[in-house]
Amino acid sequence: MESSLNRTNSHDAGQAIPTNSKSLKGNVTNLLYLFSAALALRIWFNFGTEHVNSATASDASEYLRYATALSHLNWSALAFGPEWKEFVITGPAFPFFLWLCSLPTAAEVNNDIDVFLVAQSIVSSLTVIFIALIGKNLWSQRTGITAGYLAAVYPAFIVNCGRLYSETFATFIEVAALLILTQTATERSKGNYLSWHWLKYVVLGALLVVLQLTRSSMILLTVAAFLFVFIAGAKTYHLKQIDWRKAIVNVALVFAGCLTVLAPWLLFEQTAFHKLTLVVDRVGHYNLFVGTNSEIQGFLSYPYPDGRGIEQKSFGQLVKEAYKKGPSRFIKLMLDKPARLYKFPWNDFRTAIGPVSMQMQVAFHQIVLLLAIIGLAIAIPFVPNINSQEDSDKEISRGQTLGKAAVLLIIALNLPYLAFITVPRYNLMAMPALILLAAAAIGAVIGLLRNNNLAKAPKTLGLTTIFLFIYLRDDLRAPFSFGAADSLSLYFVQGTDLLTRSLFATFGLLTLLGSLWFCLPLLTKSGAKANIGKAFVALLAVALLPLTLFPQRANGRPQEGLITLSTPGEKLVGRFPVAKKSESSSSWFLLVDSDLGQLPNQQIEIQLNGKSVQTPPMPSLALLDDWHYLKKNSTVGNYLECAYIFDCLSREAALRNSDVRQWFAIPINAELQTQIEKNKAIVVTIIQKTTQPTTLFTAASLPNNKQLLPSRNVYSWEKAFYGVENDQGLTCPRYDEVIPKRSATWTIEAQGKREELSGIDLNIRLVAVENDSTEASNVNQKVHGSSNVALELDQSSLSEGQLMAVHIDLSYPSDYRPEAHIMGNLSGAKPVLKLHWVDRAGVKQSMDMPWLSKPQSKLTLSLPLDLRQITGSQFSFSCSYPDKNCHIELASSILNCHPLRSKQELF
Repeated sequence: MESSLNRTNSHDAGQAIPTNSKSLKGNVTNLLYLFSAALALRIWFNFGTEHVNSATASDASEYLRYATALSHLNWSALAFGPEWKEFVITGPAFPFFLWLCSLPTAAEVNNDIDVFLVAQSIVSSLTVIFIALIGKNLWSQRTGITAGYLAAVYPAFIVNCGRLYSETFATFIEVAALLILTQTATERSKGNYLSWHWLKYVVLGALLVVLQLTRSSMILLTVAAFLFVFIAGAKTYHLKQIDWRKAIVNVALVFAGCLTVLAPWLLFEQTAFHKLTLVVDRVGHYNLFVGTNSEIQGFLSYPYPDGRGIEQKSFGQLVKEAYKKGPSRFIKLMLDKPARLYKFPWNDFRTAIGPVSMQMQVAFHQIVLLLAIIGLAIAIPFVPNINSQEDSDKEISRGQTLGKAAVLLIIALNLPYLAFITVPRYNLMAMPALILLAAAAIGAVIGLLRNNNLAKAPKTLGLTTIFLFIYLRDDLRAPFSFGAADSLSLYFVQGTDLLTRSLFATFGLLTLLGSLWFCLPLLTKSGAKANIGKAFVALLAVALLPLTLFPQRANGRPQEGLITLSTPGEKLVGRFPVAKKSESSSSWFLLVDSDLGQLPNQQIEIQLNGKSVQTPPMPSLALLDDWHYLKKNSTVGNYLECAYIFDCLSREAALRNSDVRQWFAIPINAELQTQIEKNKAIVVTIIQKTTQPTTLFTAASLPNNKQLLPSRNVYSWEKAFYGVENDQGLTCPRYDEVIPKRSATWTIEAQGKREELSGIDLNIRLVAVENDSTEASNVNQKVHGSSNVALELDQSSLSEGQLMAVHIDLSYPSDYRPEAHIMGNLSGAKPVLKLHWVDRAGVKQSMDMPWLSKPQSKLTLSLPLDLRQITGSQFSFSCSYPDKNCHIELASSILNCHPLRSKQELF
């Protein structure tokens, strides 16, 4: 079986080409080096770098659960209870793979995590080898090796071999099937068949079914593969006639391979559930309903959207209903989807690979994408050569054409995810094809620059590619910075108005595509080949121009700004009117938009009308949960769903819930409240207290005297962890709220100078919340101590419409350095908050409150408790802290309203 590189001419009739043993030995050596490098990187990442082990996070727990069930299954007397129902949704292939990996150790599946990580590292490394072989079959050995090394260091392949998700396994199966397809397509005659040629078709069939039982959309690849195999077998490469016998036999062999996997699966389905399906049902209706819901921007939100009755509707009906709810919003959402799918490599928790940060990983990923765009126009019609035009002018064999069509099909089969919930996780299986195109583009661009010294088009192509890469990188933006040697600066992309940004990006893309157009004749003397390349350029223009011309919400909240304070004593002073319309009794709160655990009053001091606000801030995430739906399971005990899900994900990113960007609500005391209502105006002063930089956010200005703020009461963990707005950290988990623009003025005082911030309005708001109860708020009890402190809570003191709030205050002596002590002696310890009570049956219950982050010099926080929704008694709240030198104070108070859900006015 010969690769296209060794073929002297595609018209050579079935004369076998002798194999060069020296060349073959060199190829094997190169592949061994490649495999060793890829495997060493993956083993080093999984076992040699410091990062949170996310192997069993999120969906991985389901795969492990069913792998464990398989290990306990009595194969001599099969019985499947109702607990196996989700197995059909999860898919059998990956749990079965995990179970097989655990067999050599003869241990419990849950104890074999390291074995699975090694197995996935090997599988991922084999994927790299297969990519190299495909590149060799379809382009050249140089292209194959380049593609292999790009895949070896591609960050998402490395990071996700350390997660027990099915994508790494599915990508391996997909690329193995693609390799067989490309080898099938490029074999030239019966004389070149190996003795096992019939077996590879059987293997191909088995691989295709394993793949579709792992990722349901891949059933389309199974259908296409039958067509590819038929075409490859139906026509010989020396006689223009159809070989029906060969084509039918090959298709029959693939079908036989399919049955080897499909038959046991159908038997299981019939035995367990009395139904037969060829694909895994990944809850497609719900994913489409959420993914097309423009009100929540295509992400699952909390509170959950109402999806009742969607299973009875067709996909077409769901899309039509979503469009009718808001046509313009729906179109904008669809324009967001390509960026959500491809802008970032799949790395939900922004995990670093040793010294390689998430930003660097995103940069590498985006370089691959830009090269793949070039490769689509150049590498499909040609086999570009670095040194000359010779290879480009050779006729491309029918087999290479089929193989390249298979590569394009792999990309196309991942596009249906654009209609559903769309996250970077689903780009992983398209990346092998894009890496192949990028590798081919590297050779083509080098050849163009080397062989056409006087031509302008190749140079323009290179310069425009660099321009677009830099211009569209939001992570390079600088915030407004004050203090030390920093100067006032704003990255020109983020600060530019949307129209200007769109025009610059569109001009850059048009220049890129235009230079590609004029490069094509330099690669070949064949007008037909050049025309094929130009057709791909035209298709790229149709697909990409809308994405540069129209702004995507996926790139960030439009024109939202950042302000950073970094020197103690720096001040931001804001003045705005506060004219309350309602005469009803209200409680007042200050809302501060904060990120990365930069809690108000921790790094900054907040003053209202010159008086310091000392009340601990309350995280909005803690206010979202509905305590009517307190849940419980055998693993974590009692939990509140929203806080629990955010906690599960935050811990994998080495964060806590209080570190996620959100609104923090700070209750205002009665004296300040009276003053605000009397003066109908407020002066807010933000004073930097530490050298650790504090980032504050500014509102985006809209036409018609409107402003855009992050939503106050709807949050999304999918948006936070899977969104692509921010590669320096998590994406903002909130949606957008349009409000009337207020008359606010802000000034900065730094280094003895004072400057007005024209056109800037910080995300710091006052809100008057109508009281649900008229009883006065009061502090019920206060306790303090160190190490472990418990506060008794009096549920009977609550009346209808009231919540209880617990205030946590942690502090150290002024001369004590907690970071050094914790790192040296308490590396495995962590702070813990718990709510305790005794239920109706007299059983002691508890619930973790995931709100304390790593030790700080001072930390103040307030958490809402809706104890009226829990049937029980003897309520208490405890705080355990790993450092005995830390002083703990707990206090309780009554809230007469809910800061998010009660009727309110925003100022």
